[in-house]
Order: sequence, then structure tokens, then C-alpha cells
Amino acid sequence: VEFILTLDAPDDIKSRFILQQYKKQFDSSKNTFIIIENSKNLGIETCYKNGMNKARGKYVFNPDDDDFFDNDFLEGIYDYMEKTNEECVKLNVITGYVTDTLFYEVQTDTQTFVYTKNYGIKHLEEFSSCFTDFNKMNWVELPPELGLFYYYVRNDEGTTLRTESGN
Repeated sequence: VEFILTLDAPDDIKSRFILQQYKKQFDSSKNTFIIIENSKNLGIETCYKNGMNKARGKYVFNPDDDDFFDNDFLEGIYDYMEKTNEECVKLNVITGYVTDTLFYEVQTDTQTFVYTKNYGIKHLEEFSSCFTDFNKMNWVELPPELGLFYYYVRNDEGTTLRTESGN
């Protein structure tokens, strides 16, 4: 797994330290970490394009920093895409909502994909925007029976919760 992480000119030292700790912990013969440090804030779209251009792997997955997935998730996606030769797969997302209690639901209208690098380069403009109409692109839904889910948690205002919030 190749991790491409961008520090988009953060105003704290802690971010750089956290990424360096992850690199030390997970960089190995199986994993590679590339850290891109911007001297000024370039925004999510430019960071995404820069990361895509540095990627050396066959597949690309762009998770948010506060989302999570099971340990076998990436391997399962890889196996599925290798077997089916799909270029772009829309993921099954389980959304947790925190109200008085925590409950989960499967969300089908997500914009979370795994795709080949070539497909990502071909559709770089679409993938680098948070507000893209993905219905204009060719993709297949990942069969839910594979049991490969991507998770994120929101509060009752719809805001994604960050791990540092303690929730």
C-alpha cells in the first residue's frame, strides 16, 4: 500500500509530527509513505491532483482523514477489481449517526470510489472536486455481499465527526 499524505501548509507543528509518526510506524517493505508538504495552502483539489500525479500504484482510494474501514478492506477491493477488471467501483458506505444513541445505516448515494490510476488521470477534473456529478462517469457498485464497507460517523447536524472530538 502506498500512502500519499499532504500537509497543505498547516499552521501547527503537530500535523507534521503526526504524519512522521505514521510513516515510522507503517513504512515497511509492504507499505510506502510519501509526504507532500506545501509551503502555502493550495486547497483540496490541487492537493488531490498533486497526489494523483505522484501515485505509482495501479489503484487509487482517497479516504477522508476521519473515516475508517476494516483491516481486510483494501485487499478485498483489490481482489474484486483484479478479478472483474473494473476501472471504477463505488463503495458501500455505512454511516453512523450520533444522536441520543448511535445507529448505522447503509448509504447508497455516496461519492466514495476506488479506481485505477489511469481512470483517475483520465477523469482528474471530476475526481478532484468534492462536488462532482459522478453520474456522468462509468462505474459499478461494489456488491454488498462481499462484506466490504467503508464507515464514517456524523452527528445530528450532519457534520462528520473527527477522531479528536472524542466521539
